Amino acid sequence: MKRNLYKRMLAVCSTMAFIGTLTPDMCLTEALLPAAVKGIVLEEFAQQVSALAAQDDYASYYDKLEITAGESTVLADGAEIALDKAAEWIDGEIYVPAQFLIDLSGTDTLEESGMVPLRQTAESLGFVVTETDHGAVLENRFQTARLIVKSDQSIDSFGAKETIEGFENLHIFQYETPAEAFSAYQNYLLMDAVEDVAPSEYVSVAENTIGVSDVHYTWGADVMQTDTYCDFLLEQSESLPEVVVAVIDSGIDFKHEWFEGRLAGNGVNFVDTGSALPQDDHSHGTHVSGIIVGNDDTIRGVAPNAQLVSMKIFSDVEDSSRTAWILAALEDCVVLGVDVINMSIGTACGFSRETDEESVGGIFDKIRDAGINMIVAASNSYSSAYGSEAN
Repeated sequence: MKRNLYKRMLAVCSTMAFIGTLTPDMCLTEALLPAAVKGIVLEEFAQQVSALAAQDDYASYYDKLEITAGESTVLADGAEIALDKAAEWIDGEIYVPAQFLIDLSGTDTLEESGMVPLRQTAESLGFVVTETDHGAVLENRFQTARLIVKSDQSIDSFGAKETIEGFENLHIFQYETPAEAFSAYQNYLLMDAVEDVAPSEYVSVAENTIGVSDVHYTWGADVMQTDTYCDFLLEQSESLPEVVVAVIDSGIDFKHEWFEGRLAGNGVNFVDTGSALPQDDHSHGTHVSGIIVGNDDTIRGVAPNAQLVSMKIFSDVEDSSRTAWILAALEDCVVLGVDVINMSIGTACGFSRETDEESVGGIFDKIRDAGINMIVAASNSYSSAYGSEAN
């Protein structure tokens, strides 16, 4: 399997017809549907979705909003957003200005003046709310205002401003506001004709806080005794089986000396950048890949028997990814039969939740059933796991 991995990857790419121009919602078709696709029908569908995704206001998206009682500003991924009035505790619950939630969701169901209870109000608008010792953290799964619906019937769009249909049984609905998208989402959950519905979510690239050349000199390498571990593996190298590791990240620097002879093919680009190659323009994917297989005077990778498959799921321009890209990459990992999946992405401590749709949770069942080891960073935040029994 390992030696033929690249041939198998080419076969997968050929059935998808134009792997270098995959777009967020088109990628989700691979997560929701069987691998077989239908040439020109898929191409026309993807072109329409590409045009729709190009309208996204990436600059306004965020991973999380941190609200602190007594503060008149909210942190949106570190950047400050001013509030009309400071958030405050009232009877054990945090309250925020109604205008704040109106601006975020576009809802017309709230009075513009006054304070509203955060959890009750925000959850009614589709936000995920996690209370902290000092306030709360908000996540908005619907901020792209786009839904991906799976149904083999003609269905109501519930006021979508744009609709894309015609490929298999997928319907892409774009709404004017996140609140409208969430309202439609709730309606689709109640429809027997709808097999699945999911928002197209936003995920940011994880912050690369150290230079690639400095990786080996961080405290982590010393604590993990990386040198001792690598020496042991090299002594066993003749008897070690070859392991294929898929790195789902921002791509890889193909010209870097670390990766000579260590790549299982050219990888896959799930982002519409005009190139089929997952070239890394952020350095984060290269950083992660170097930790796995790098080997020079500066850095020693931890897996001398590994071959890499680079899967690019982060846009070069917006520093962001989408649920659909990630799901498509995970689906291809199963199709290709990799041994290990590495995901170091900057979502708010948890890409999957118990309440997520089958389109999200189902792929993890496939990965488990295929016997693939999935290594996922705990992430740079705490909100999704804060206060849970498993934390």
